Amino acid sequence: MLKIIKVLGICLLLVSFSQPPSNQKIIVIDAGHGGKDSGAKTDFVTEKDYTLSIAKKVKNLADGSDVKIVLTRNDDTFISLQDRLEIINDVDADQIISLHLNKSDRSEENGYEFYISNENEKFKESLALATELLQNLPNDIAFSKIANADFYLLRHVNKPATLIDLGYISNKRNSHFISSTKGQEKIAQSIWTALAK
Repeated sequence: MLKIIKVLGICLLLVSFSQPPSNQKIIVIDAGHGGKDSGAKTDFVTEKDYTLSIAKKVKNLADGSDVKIVLTRNDDTFISLQDRLEIINDVDADQIISLHLNKSDRSEENGYEFYISNENEKFKESLALATELLQNLPNDIAFSKIANADFYLLRHVNKPATLIDLGYISNKRNSHFISSTKGQEKIAQSIWTALAK
């Protein structure tokens, strides 16, 4: 009898670890580009490397919390937009944040830019998400705008979603901040602070 109780206890323990709590918040962080798709590049900064670095830092900050962070990629791998969408749908994400960097021929252009889609049925919630994030991002980089955009992921998910350009790598000040460990940590912490609320 004791053996049966012990076995049942172990089974219940395994089930409790294998199934996430029903009230657990699931957030997908999409590190833009990857693999053969490098994204924006300069001599010193490659978009795909820094979006992944910041995404991983946010995930590490969430460890041990009641928020589950799912990354669309964990390494320098090319993931198609369709595959990213499938990952988002498979985990039934509550929110989606896609991280990118910007580049311009005009070196004076700078700032955070947020994009949401009015084709997303959660448009208002997406706007609220973008607003919460921008209010927390470090002021080492200026805020530029929140704009509507017809981006594939934003319009094909039915959950709150925003794409963030975390500054211009063609701008010396933005690039220096984004490429520094301290800058990436500040960005990751600010994103996590907004998401953890």
